[in-house]
Amino acid sequence: MKEGRWLLLIHQLPPKPDYFRVKIWRRLQGLGAVAIKNSVYALPFSPQASEDFQWLRKEITAGGGEASVCRASFVDGLADPQIEALFRTARDADYADLTGAAEKVDSMRRSRDSSAGCATSRHSTISGPVDGKRRRPHSRRSRRVRPATENERRCL
Repeated sequence: MKEGRWLLLIHQLPPKPDYFRVKIWRRLQGLGAVAIKNSVYALPFSPQASEDFQWLRKEITAGGGEASVCRASFVDGLADPQIEALFRTARDADYADLTGAAEKVDSMRRSRDSSAGCATSRHSTISGPVDGKRRRPHSRRSRRVRPATENERRCL
């Protein structure tokens, strides 16, 4: 029989304290696990995922809950493509949140720079070689470094 492609964590958490349930849920989210059922979470099998679930199982049992970790293949019901779709959906939501946060930071920076009179082109362009070739720097003696102006310090 073929080895299981999925690693499952099956748990039962104590009803109280609430913070413990939230803590375990956050740990599962941090690992990238997806919920198959209310108390069943899956990760693609890997030695790292196995170790992560084993540590989480110990944490659950230390907190008064019960947990088991198993390697599984789905025979009926859910199929591998459906489980993969759960992972894609979860990661798409994560990337959408990350993109939104990055866009917010970028718009705040642009707003701050324009109100401070900063040259936005300085922040939005790449300086240096873009062809992948490294260039030898000029002699340090030939470079003259001037102190940054007050306006430049505000823009950094």
